[in-house]
Amino acid sequence: MKEVWKDIAGHDGKYQVSNKGNVRELISIAIYRKLNPYEKNGYAYVKLGKKSYRVHILVIEAFEKSRYQVNHKDGNKRNNDLENLEYITKSENALHSYRVLGKSNSKMPVMRSDGKRFESKRAAARSVDGYDSMITQVCEGKASQYKGFKFSYISERVAQ
Repeated sequence: MKEVWKDIAGHDGKYQVSNKGNVRELISIAIYRKLNPYEKNGYAYVKLGKKSYRVHILVIEAFEKSRYQVNHKDGNKRNNDLENLEYITKSENALHSYRVLGKSNSKMPVMRSDGKRFESKRAAARSVDGYDSMITQVCEGKASQYKGFKFSYISERVAQ
């Protein structure tokens, strides 16, 4: 895919971001200087004026319009290519983090076998006066049920 550049909103054409995750600054008419990102918490950041921005947020906001969370499909926080970025819900992001990247799932939403939904394993455990570690065991298939219920992770938002 050819590299395409777009202006970064709120910067009056002074900065542009590409679909490949590159950022540049307008020096003078049609002369640009590529900005070198720095790393913080595993993410690529660039400084635009006095403020720092995460590159993947700049990329997806320039090329896609939404207000969900931005997910790196391959789990690499430094791969800011537009093809590697997608908008997903908070729950979907947590599920991706757990299933694809093997990260903690403590705040993932859970559904009980009677259809009741919970924001977290801890909330589900409280509902049966139990332990969230046991909810994990059932959700991961290591136990068949707990306190008479089956539990499973859910990927959509949970209504409050």
